[in-house]
Amino acid sequence: EDSDNVSLLVNGVVIDSFTYSSDWHHPVVADQNGVSLERVSTEVGTTIAANWHSASSLAGNATPTGENSQRLSTGGTVEQPFSLTTRNFSPNDDGFKDFMAMEFNNASTDDITSVWVYDREGREVIQLVSNELVGSKALVTWDGRTEDNTVATMGIYILLVRLWNTNGDVKDYQESFALIDR
Repeated sequence: EDSDNVSLLVNGVVIDSFTYSSDWHHPVVADQNGVSLERVSTEVGTTIAANWHSASSLAGNATPTGENSQRLSTGGTVEQPFSLTTRNFSPNDDGFKDFMAMEFNNASTDDITSVWVYDREGREVIQLVSNELVGSKALVTWDGRTEDNTVATMGIYILLVRLWNTNGDVKDYQESFALIDR
């Protein structure tokens, strides 16, 4: 069993300390070299083995300086007021998955909504909805066209949804999806 200790000190004072074990990795991770253990919840103690998980291979097996790939949201389940009905699409007019679609379901009727599409470099591609009331049920689609009406290139895109209300409450949601063929 491989184990080691991590201690966080500030001005010589131990803030947190725990000893971890290679047994904390997911059992299907055959080669643990280069695979980080990530803390699942900041609300659960660091010494609890179940609060650690192997980093996602889709995140490169580590997320240095970024949000942990295995992080669980705290304070209860945060449900998005929408879902993507199409995670990948091909705007080639063949009649099959020609657009990305998101469906608002049980969203607050008081929320003002804006929706943007960004490329993986963080550049805005198009704004689909601008400060509109979408109501509790709505469908928003993107046909793959950019602001200048050209078809975007194949790749991964990020959908940013911002909901706000007159009380000043603002909620941002992000989802990724793919344009797979033009």
